[in-house]
Amino acid sequence: MAGRKSDFVLPTLDDLFSTQEMREEAKLARIRDIPIELIDSFPDHPFKVRDDEDMTQLIPKSVPLNQTEDYVCKALEHYASFLRRRAERDSR
Repeated sequence: MAGRKSDFVLPTLDDLFSTQEMREEAKLARIRDIPIELIDSFPDHPFKVRDDEDMTQLIPKSVPLNQTEDYVCKALEHYASFLRRRAERDSR
């Protein structure tokens, strides 16, 4: 019996002291508030940080935390419309 391995796994403390809902929520992607000065541009990367007029419009000066998600959604909509306009211009 010394060479026998068991499939028994002890639960972690997080599993013991959290609900299933808490564990599922921990797996979800989150919006993080990152100071703009900590964002650097990546050469040849599709997601670039450009210091231009569009960026100035996207940077909210003082956004309450509960409105951050709304601003992110609006920024993504703005970016999507920018990409559509550019694609239309390039296809001409």
